[in-house]
Amino acid sequence: MQPQELAIRLLPKGIALQILRFARKGCPVNCGEPWSPEVIQRAREQGPHVTALIPENVELLWDDVTYQNGAEFVRIERASILFRAPLPPELKISRVAVVPQTGRRGRIIVNLSAKVDMAPTAEKKRRARPHHGSEPPAKRHRPSVNETTEPAEDQGAVKALGTAMLAILMFMFDVDPEWVIDWQKIDLSDGFWRMIVEKGKEYNFVYQLPRRPGDTEDHFVIPSSLQMGWKNSPAYFCTATEAGRELMRRILALSVETGLDLPHRYEKYCVPGGIPDHMPAWVAPEWFLVLARVFVDDYINAVAGPPGRSERVAQILWLARAALHAIHSIFPPPEVLQHKGGRDSVSEAKAQKGDTMFAPQKILLGVDCCGEPRENRAVNIPDSKLIKYTTQVEESLCKPYISYDRFNKLHGRVQYCSSIIPHFRGFMSPMNRQLNTSKALDKRHTVSLAQDSDVREALSALVPHMHMARLIPVHITEIVAPDLPHIHGGVDAAAVGMGGYACPCTMFFVPITWRVDFPDDIRRHVESQGNVITNSDVEAIAGFVYECMVEDLVGRTEGISSFLWSDNTPTVSWLQKYASKASSRIPELMLRLLALRHRWDRRGPHDIQHWKGKNNLMADFASRSFEQGYPASPAGDHAYLTEFQRRFPLPPQLGSWRLVQPRTEIISAAFSILRNKIDWSIQPGTEIGNSGLGLPVTVAKTRTSCAFKAPATQWNAATCSWPLLDPSGKVDTAAMVQAYQGRRSRQRFVKSRSTWSIESLRTLGDNMRRSPSSTPT
Repeated sequence: MQPQELAIRLLPKGIALQILRFARKGCPVNCGEPWSPEVIQRAREQGPHVTALIPENVELLWDDVTYQNGAEFVRIERASILFRAPLPPELKISRVAVVPQTGRRGRIIVNLSAKVDMAPTAEKKRRARPHHGSEPPAKRHRPSVNETTEPAEDQGAVKALGTAMLAILMFMFDVDPEWVIDWQKIDLSDGFWRMIVEKGKEYNFVYQLPRRPGDTEDHFVIPSSLQMGWKNSPAYFCTATEAGRELMRRILALSVETGLDLPHRYEKYCVPGGIPDHMPAWVAPEWFLVLARVFVDDYINAVAGPPGRSERVAQILWLARAALHAIHSIFPPPEVLQHKGGRDSVSEAKAQKGDTMFAPQKILLGVDCCGEPRENRAVNIPDSKLIKYTTQVEESLCKPYISYDRFNKLHGRVQYCSSIIPHFRGFMSPMNRQLNTSKALDKRHTVSLAQDSDVREALSALVPHMHMARLIPVHITEIVAPDLPHIHGGVDAAAVGMGGYACPCTMFFVPITWRVDFPDDIRRHVESQGNVITNSDVEAIAGFVYECMVEDLVGRTEGISSFLWSDNTPTVSWLQKYASKASSRIPELMLRLLALRHRWDRRGPHDIQHWKGKNNLMADFASRSFEQGYPASPAGDHAYLTEFQRRFPLPPQLGSWRLVQPRTEIISAAFSILRNKIDWSIQPGTEIGNSGLGLPVTVAKTRTSCAFKAPATQWNAATCSWPLLDPSGKVDTAAMVQAYQGRRSRQRFVKSRSTWSIESLRTLGDNMRRSPSSTPT
């Protein structure tokens, strides 16, 4: 890394000075106290990790290190030279390992987290007192390099890695539904090796190579660059790559009106269909959005605009040139560095494969992203991964038990899928519980997959949904919520019944209140001393009924986002996280059925938040009305509605309350969950429907229609058109808007937003021209 004049002139002074320091002096290294000769000798005796001793990996290691040595990234020393007295004061020796990768060569990692086992010598073992306990005495260990490393001061860039996928999803949602998004990914070659460490500090990262046939002594590698396994490498490297992203933004800001005429040698790999022989004159864009994010060594860029615009190729070329020039201004090509044997910082191999080509559909960070307009704006897990994960689950289900490690990997696969396919979370409660139990017991024990196992049941139910996920991508409105929910309301439950209310937020319908009295058997269980059915169970079921009523209220479900208030803490946790830790099976069943229904209906995110019980007046009155003199009868319903309107009058814009009785199918499903008597048989005619999901009869009957509808053309509802009530019945639009905009499903994406509009780029460009950089050159 050697920042060029373009970077030094355009970047903010603090960023420019930081990367200049890294380039000239190297990245700071403080790995703790020096190791004693005894520790160094013991680390040397341990040698490379067992994965590095496999013959094909021995060849891989030597080929890779030979290239690094020729390109001056590392230095190879014979043991007889390295260990001559006096030893380098910073010398520490770690173990090199090779991590296998599917379909490609293994990844070489220096295990700087491995402790040095200071096992006693044979003489010390002979003199040691015999151990009479059940456990052997603990071995002495020397802390690893990573354990004694002082963390890098600036962790901002590396922390931003966790928001990269969220930023991509938010960009897909922000872009006008009628526009098309073109994606690009530029991969850097050699990654961490492009940044050096402070002179003399490279001895902290020494590792031993496995011997080749014919070697008479050991060889050791002394790296002068950042190492893959060092804890501070991502922080320093991401600081540099983020500087490249900021430089790209500033290049775009200064060239909005003029375009970029300076060609780049890799731009031919970026423009679909090739660069025209005669490019038309640059036209400054008016309606245009840009995304640029960096994930370690991947620059992920996107440009969005109307699909038929004549300037599409010119805009793609403009963005490509800005990105390529920014990268080469931070990480120059070998001819600029006079780096013999080195590779270009832009991976030409990946460019030739098509990674850098702008296209509406591309796999980014392991997710298949489609930027086409309207109903095609969707994401999914790549087919290769879904096939792999499905096969692993099906193979596991053929056995009565599996090892903890295998189960842990399965859990991780499903959890990864659930980040893109939200309804998968509804199947994970038994797996989460088993994982926590296994950790508490012993990681060496096995996980039962017996026929009556909850884990087997959850995995078996999940398999067809993993298959169907390949056919039916997840629309962006199923993952990202609009600025405000379409519908909001509250629920409550008591021993005698449950009820609540629902009001419009950005999609109008007549405000409603609803209530349901419990049958005698459910009342007895709720009121029983043993609490067969807990208060939290019935509160959660009230939330289930509310969610099932959404379609009946607004007339459609695709992309609809709802919000719910509840005064029950467990209910809030279950419905928000889509997971339950309760000993009762009722929340678990409810969450699975709710997940099935949401996926079938293509529902948007739903949120739930806690509201103090003493102020949850509207829902509380609805649930307790049966014991307050308003029985379940026509006369009782009329009296209840009259009293409800008197207590909680609506503003004129919303009209008058109406009492709605949830459909029989919805109530029947809710009571089936409470009784733990779910009909899991598949509803005829739904298995091959447009949604691709087979629904249990219990859930299928709660639906009004099985016909699939495309998401609404305009899904970014951002303003509230009607007064908003809080759960006490008070009109408090400002407070409710603030609460809804800060809700969990929305805020996590908003905080990750990385969109650059033309207006913001113009503003930045004007500010840069008025305040020229004072950064020294």
